[in-house]
Amino acid sequence: MIKQYLDCYADWNDRQITFGNDCMEIGVSTADNHPITEYVLDKTTGRRWEAEDGRRLIQPTLTVRSAYANSEVTACEADFDGRMKPHLRIEWTLTDGDGLWKTVWQVFPGVPVIRKSLFAAGAYQHNEKTGCGDSGVWYADDMASEAVSFNRATFLIDSVSLHDHSDSSDDLVRTARNYPYFDEFYQRYPGHFFFLQDRQSACLTLCKLAPCTESENHTPPYGLRTTHQGSAEIIGFGIDLSQPLPAGEVVELYGSAIGVGKTRADCEKGLRLFGRACLAHPDRLTAVSNNWGGGNKDRLLSDAFVRREIEIGSEMLLDCVQIDDGWQNNDFPIPEYMRHRWSNMFAEGLDFWAPQPERFPNGLEPLAKYAMEKGTTLGIWVMDDPHESHRDFEKTGDMILSYYRQGIRQCKLDGVQLMAPIDACRLRKMLDRLYHETGGELVFHTDITTGKRPGCLYMPQAGLIFFENRYVQQPGSFFAHRTLGNLWRLGHYIPTQRMVMEVPNPRQTSEGYLKDAFSPTRFPITTLFLAIAVSNPLIWADLQMLDPDDCTALCRLMAVWKPYAKALFDSDVRPIGDDPEDYTVTGFHAVGETEGHLFITNYEGMTARIPVDDLPDGVQLETLWADTAFTAEVRDGILHFTADTPCRAVWLKYMR
Repeated sequence: MIKQYLDCYADWNDRQITFGNDCMEIGVSTADNHPITEYVLDKTTGRRWEAEDGRRLIQPTLTVRSAYANSEVTACEADFDGRMKPHLRIEWTLTDGDGLWKTVWQVFPGVPVIRKSLFAAGAYQHNEKTGCGDSGVWYADDMASEAVSFNRATFLIDSVSLHDHSDSSDDLVRTARNYPYFDEFYQRYPGHFFFLQDRQSACLTLCKLAPCTESENHTPPYGLRTTHQGSAEIIGFGIDLSQPLPAGEVVELYGSAIGVGKTRADCEKGLRLFGRACLAHPDRLTAVSNNWGGGNKDRLLSDAFVRREIEIGSEMLLDCVQIDDGWQNNDFPIPEYMRHRWSNMFAEGLDFWAPQPERFPNGLEPLAKYAMEKGTTLGIWVMDDPHESHRDFEKTGDMILSYYRQGIRQCKLDGVQLMAPIDACRLRKMLDRLYHETGGELVFHTDITTGKRPGCLYMPQAGLIFFENRYVQQPGSFFAHRTLGNLWRLGHYIPTQRMVMEVPNPRQTSEGYLKDAFSPTRFPITTLFLAIAVSNPLIWADLQMLDPDDCTALCRLMAVWKPYAKALFDSDVRPIGDDPEDYTVTGFHAVGETEGHLFITNYEGMTARIPVDDLPDGVQLETLWADTAFTAEVRDGILHFTADTPCRAVWLKYMR
């Protein structure tokens, strides 16, 4: 059978599945229902990652007996109900009585990364061992979501771990360079992205599509296992083999992805293309506000307060004004600090999710209507009730839909706790239902501050990722270069378009810094915005508490930024310059089809020479915004940049 979509194709019979696009191809043996990734072909370089001596690794099928399973292969065009770019979806399904094991590959046109998802149902089975070392067939680890054999060479492994719990860390990306020690049979490396680079100028990317390290369930303290023979396995399904899967449910396990390139930089670009292909909704960058970062938490919330926030948000051209925690009825609010239960919110006799009657006597519908009249929308904080493994997820969905019908168009989704497979199943069902019943009009910002949450790589239904720094209002706790640094480091691998990053009120955070060179008071609020303008900016403040000059400046900058929100969403956004953790000149290069944008943030390093790919010599640079006097020109692929004032930002545009 053959199926094709644009440059994507799949070809299969009862022993082999071959699929790929113009960039790469993967061959999977399905003989006797034992899945084996036989080779990965990089069509650009011609490098074929396979074991020349025939070594092969059989991946586990945990819930079926391979020898007795029925198999079926299908392929079709798909777009994940409008939430991904159109692609070719290949499914291989094994069934054995009540057991199901499904592998889904997604091939995107022109993208050198192929996604692999795994689904399981039924009881765990102990598969018969059909191979041994003598025959060259080996069983991969019982928890291997991907296993690749290749000809051993002198290579190194760069590993990248994600730690996106901003409650406990302001260092969300950690990298390490590893040199395999081949006297040991197994080598193990923690992380989510692994770049295997050999001396033949070829790079293979292996990705573990799982939550951040602190949120993963039932996985060993490593993500990659290699052997001295020349093999690599992505480890961890997110399930406990000593605990049964939930009855009657098809569970999505942690998946994986494979990418190819000549260099690590090529592979990073491929990962960004892949991430953008997995994010088609919404189709532009958005800018919103949220009152929680103002330091008052819920204390000021009222109908009149929100109306004033809407009016200012409308003047700023914001897409949404979010009301954070405290708008709802709760069960025992107190004036000093809002307290409420964190589970069982639908308990009998408790109208938890009604608007707080003293603050919002007319409810939220008039406010949502007022926001639309003003050219923006109203958003609310909601929480996924974890009570009894999210027993009331359908009621949570009903509640969110009721507010959508009243005019709410965005939800900050907080409190997600994916402690077990059933939790993920129920969250996925709720998000799918809400997407379908609102026609994709309802947008989610999923908070990943703490707990067992989806993170940047797992469950794309979760939408945009909210990187919250809830302690921004505490003295000495917020540093703009760290927010920029996290976006800059994440942006090598994950598209900035997926992230929601904060712009605080710099004048609110003046205490506690003494003479610190990175005190936020040194930064104009427009610099704070431009530093993260390639993401989805969030004004983390009470808008009416902003300094009038800052408010005016943001209104002016938003009027410039918003017309480019679609172009920036469609661009390949590349970190450039040096890591923002030092006195440096740093920023992003957004490369589109017809135009490009450079966002430069200048700390104490007043002069810099920044390598910039895809920028021709002598290109005309148009200044869209500048917080300082500067000079900039391109020669020999280098951006020569000099600024007069440190801690300032510049935004340049050019035509391709």
